[in-house]
Order: sequence, then C-alpha cells, then structure tokens
Amino acid sequence: MLVNDSIVNNTWNSTSTSQVHSINNGTASLVILSIIIGLGIIGNSFVVMVVSMIPAMRTTTNFLLLNVAVADIVTLLLTAIHVALRSVVVASNFMCKVIAPNTLSNVALLATGLTLTVLSVERYNALVKPMRVSRRLTTDNVLYVIIVIWVVSMAMALPMLIYIKYDPQSPQMCTPGQNLNDLLISVGCIVFSMTIIPFLVIAFSYSQIISGLYFSNTIWNSNNPGTLPEDLVAKRKLVKLLVTVTVIFFIAFVPYGVLQILNFSLHEKISKQQLQNLKKLTVVIKYLMPLHSSINPL
Repeated sequence: MLVNDSIVNNTWNSTSTSQVHSINNGTASLVILSIIIGLGIIGNSFVVMVVSMIPAMRTTTNFLLLNVAVADIVTLLLTAIHVALRSVVVASNFMCKVIAPNTLSNVALLATGLTLTVLSVERYNALVKPMRVSRRLTTDNVLYVIIVIWVVSMAMALPMLIYIKYDPQSPQMCTPGQNLNDLLISVGCIVFSMTIIPFLVIAFSYSQIISGLYFSNTIWNSNNPGTLPEDLVAKRKLVKLLVTVTVIFFIAFVPYGVLQILNFSLHEKISKQQLQNLKKLTVVIKYLMPLHSSINPL
C-alpha cells in the first residue's frame, strides 16, 4: 500500500509540476507578446500621427511608411485579439475567417509586403536613377498606389476568407472543406506575392543602392569636394538600415509563408508528429510577425 501511495504521489507531483511549468510558460509568452504588440501599436501610431499632422513630413516616402504603419497596426490588433481569445475553443465560421491568424491577417501582411516592395523601388529610383523623374512617385499619385496595394491584398486574400470554414471533425478545426485544391493555388499565390516577389525586388533594389554607395561611388562619392562629412555618416546609417530591413523581412515572412503552405498541403493527411512540428513552427511565427510589425517604425 505504501508503494502504491508513493507512485500516486509521484505521479500527482509530476503532473502538478508539468502543469505549473505550462502555466508559467504560457504567462511568460503572454507577457512578451503583450509587450511586443503594445510597443508596436504605440510606435506605428506615432508614425501615423507625425506624417498626418506635420505638413513637412508629407512626402511620398513618408506616405508609404504611413501605409506600412497602418498595415502593421492592423496586424498587431488582429494578433492581440487572437492571443486574447486563444483559450476560447474555435467554434464558428466567424472565428475561423476573422480571428484565425492565417485568414484576415493575410490582407494586412500582404499590404505590408507590397508597400515595402514599392518603397524599395522608390528608394532605388531616387538614389540610383535620380534623373528618371518620370518613374518617381509624387504626392498626387502615391495615394492611388496605396489604394491599389490594399485592393490587390484584399483580392488575393478573398479566396481564403471564402473557403475557410469551421470543421469540428478536423484536427485543425479551420479547414477548406472540399475546396482544398483551389485554396492551395490561392495560398501559393499569397505566399509568392508576400515573400518571394517582395524579397527579390527588395534585395535587388537595396543591393544596387549599396553598390552605388560603396563600389561604383555614384551616390555620395567621398572623393567629391561637395560631399560633406554628414553625408558619409548618413551613408553608413543608410546601408545599415537597408541591410537590416532586408534581413528582418526575410526572417519574418519566409517562415510565415512556409507555415501557410504546410497548413493546407498536409490538411487531412497530417500525422500527430507533423501536427506537433506545425505547432512548434506556429510558436516561432507567433513572435516573428508581431516583432516585424513592431520593428518597422524604427
């Protein structure tokens, strides 16, 4: 009887310890995410207020940065709602279409990726091809570009919003039902437009700028008598910024794209081990995406 009591006590203690660790980890995760989301919303809101309220800040580049800030705020708010309701069982189509992190949030993420792409091209034209004025955006037409970005983002995310439905019989709860093949095509287009195309364009644009700064010396040439020491300091800061933006974009968006593809390509064929791996990847994405949205204003 003593042996049995010991086994029961050890089992209970082990279970209690595991539950305590789980609760502690969950609390720590919630605190970290809350800090990231809170700082991100404050930082992006500051960008929106500055560009909106100060006439001198209303340039084409700043309007694009404002659009990135708006998209990031939407992403962070949706992430906050998802985190707040993560303990609530998904039990409706509304939860799957709006709250689930791979549906409505795609609109904001697509808008962020496309705007960063346009921004990189605009910087490329301004620094590498300054004489080609016709290719530059103006304060008159940049608004139309921003509208097109959001319309394209919504159009690309629409199939996912339509097809995703609540299915209590599926291990993933939110599934495409009988429309898996159509949805896979849509997801592929979203991932390609959100990760591959932006990364290639951003990497090319910024590599050309870095080449002009350091190798061909066509931008702020240090041998030019008209180049001031302040220009050289700005040159180094610009290079650091461009490299940082490209690396952060790649680190944040590529895993998200991989997760999107895996989520729907595996679907009903998913095993317990694959589901566990997906959950681990989801944890990584859970921090990367809001972190990316929070870093953008910097």
